[in-house]
Amino acid sequence: MAILKINANFDSDSKVRQFISQKEIFVLGTIHRLPENQEILKKFLLFIKPAVITVEISPYSVSLRRKKEKIWLKTFLEILAKEKLSLTPALENFRRILEMPYEYKIARELNIAPVVPVDLNAPARKYLKELEQALTPENLKKLTTMPFNPQREKGLVYLFLKGLYQPPVNPYDKLRETYMAKKIKTLAKRKPLVHIGGWRHLAGLTSHLKEVSTAIVLP
Repeated sequence: MAILKINANFDSDSKVRQFISQKEIFVLGTIHRLPENQEILKKFLLFIKPAVITVEISPYSVSLRRKKEKIWLKTFLEILAKEKLSLTPALENFRRILEMPYEYKIARELNIAPVVPVDLNAPARKYLKELEQALTPENLKKLTTMPFNPQREKGLVYLFLKGLYQPPVNPYDKLRETYMAKKIKTLAKRKPLVHIGGWRHLAGLTSHLKEVSTAIVLP
């Protein structure tokens, strides 16, 4: 599987521009909750001007997060203040988990194309229920003692692009990837289409879309 890695200056590289101009479906691999990816994601979407954008998030998750995000974040900050907890890297990551994923927020805020959540609802119900239950003083205190390196995932992406690492695959991920690929194929009647999701799903998704798509990793 050929994967194109782009940086913030991709639009000034004539070879990259030419390659991109020949494609109609783009499967973007992001690192979830990594702030550095946000500006380049905006730039890529504005450059492509897609007819439709799909995102690795379920309709259920979008709906619940809209209702609960402010409540969750308020509770999070109240616990930090009451327990006098410093915002460690692990807690900062947890805070970002409570927020609407930037991949969906940016696609919506740009308002350049319909944005369609294409992930399964059932796993999101379980995940978000567990997430809400984890928002307790005891759990946040535990997180303050846990090491967390936000750059670790970037290292794994580097190894992945070199062919030295493959993300673990389980039946649950395969089910999600098959489902998302079917949705993408249906929506791809309108082109160009950009799908935004985690880089760990690139191989699985493009295996279903290999005839029509190109995989791109954001740095």
